Amino acid sequence: MRAYLLTRARDVTVKAEILAVTRSETMLSDGDGITIRYESYNPPKRGWAGPRPIPIVKKGEETVAFLQWDAALRCYVPAARGASFEPLQTYWVQR
Repeated sequence: MRAYLLTRARDVTVKAEILAVTRSETMLSDGDGITIRYESYNPPKRGWAGPRPIPIVKKGEETVAFLQWDAALRCYVPAARGASFEPLQTYWVQR
């Protein structure tokens, strides 16, 4: 575990209950309990170029999650980087 005061990165472990499943390659279903592990990075206020950091999920928060199974860690990890815990945006194109 890192000392958060000395680095911009923070190791995060989330215990979550599945409320609804849209699609799952690992046979997840409603009511399953899972562990999610990832690293959240707090970028500098100015001069940051790169992917959005993965936000830290708050205790009790209900959110959409795009995850993938990591066999080496034996848990789920974010699959869409900074957008892993955000709902899909629908964009309509008018012709």
